[in-house]
Parts: sequence; structure tokens; C-alpha cells
Amino acid sequence: MKKWIFRLSILLNVFFILAISWNWINSPSNELGRLEKDIEIGYFQSGKSVFRIPKGLTVRNISQRGLSAIGQFENERFSILITPDDASLVNYDLPKDSLDTFGNSYSAGTPQNSLQDGIPQGNFIYELYFAEFCGRIKNAECKIEIDGNKIIVEQTENTNLTGGNEIFSGLILKHKSGKWILTDNENDVNADEIGGCTEIPIIEFEKKQIEWC
Repeated sequence: MKKWIFRLSILLNVFFILAISWNWINSPSNELGRLEKDIEIGYFQSGKSVFRIPKGLTVRNISQRGLSAIGQFENERFSILITPDDASLVNYDLPKDSLDTFGNSYSAGTPQNSLQDGIPQGNFIYELYFAEFCGRIKNAECKIEIDGNKIIVEQTENTNLTGGNEIFSGLILKHKSGKWILTDNENDVNADEIGGCTEIPIIEFEKKQIEWC
């Protein structure tokens, strides 16, 4: 009788260890990290930004691993813990068909992946590089809104430039050199000189930077 109980105990322990190992291999790591870039967030399959998550926030990795990751949609996932003292913040009594996953879920980086003729669409935070100082002063922050090839550049709460809140409003066009420029004159695509203090700013989408004067 005692041998039977002993063998059963060993078998249950082995099963318990295997179950824990299986769960660890296939579950998210829940590793904590910090955002190193601002992220534009939009509705799934939408090209427009809904809100922005700023860099510096602590996030948790909730990507499935192992067999659980098979068929997982958008594998790079993280969560941000929200803990308000407000029981009415979320409505859990809505009809399930109104909570269609793809109709309501958010997707990080949507605007960056949404291009129109090579131009990112949506709202972004960029930096102004002051060409006349050749990097001797710190870049200034600006927020931009791009719709098609139309752009509006405005100051943020961290910017203190003269001339009002709106810095620029006009077009994004590709210059004959292959660089993107900000202008209100379509003939500027053939200008001999751009950037610097030529009054034809250059915008760099990958750097998120505008060369200003």
C-alpha cells in the first residue's frame, strides 16, 4: 500500500513539473521594459492615428511563445497597466457582436505603415534641426499632421519659437534630387538649392526630422 502511494506521489510530482514547464515554455515572458520610441496608435486596418504613447513608459511583454504563438496575430505585443479607481470606466455588459476584435482593437505603428505615394500618414512628433547653427543648439520639438501630401507643423508645449503656434502649413513634395521638401510652390521641386536656409525645408521621415532655418 505504501509503495503504491509512493509511486503515485512520484507520478503526480512528475506531472506537476511537466505542466509547469509546459506552461512556462508557451506563456508570455511578462518581462518588463521601457519604450524607447513614441508609438502612434490607430485602429486595426486604419491609416490614421488615434492617440500616441510616449517613450519612457514601462510596458510588459505579453507575446505568446512556443506552440501558443502559432497563429498569433501581431506577435510583438506588450501591455500597459491601467489602474484607475473608477468602476464605471469600462462597460463589460455590451453585446459581444459590438466588440468585434478587428473592429475595436488598436494596432501600434499603424500610421508609419500607412503610406500615400511614399509619405507617412497621420500625426507625429518630429524634431526641428536648425541648419544655421549646424547642430550647435538643441533640436526643437514639433508636432505634425500629414493628410495626403498636405502637412501642418505646429509647436508643442515643449517648444518656444516666435511667430505663433503654427510653424508651417503647405505641401510635401519630392524634389528632383529625391529628397522630400516642404513648400507651397510646386515649382520648388526643380529648385537648384534646398535645405539649409534656402526657405525650402527638407523633411526626413525615417529620422523624424525637419531641417529648418
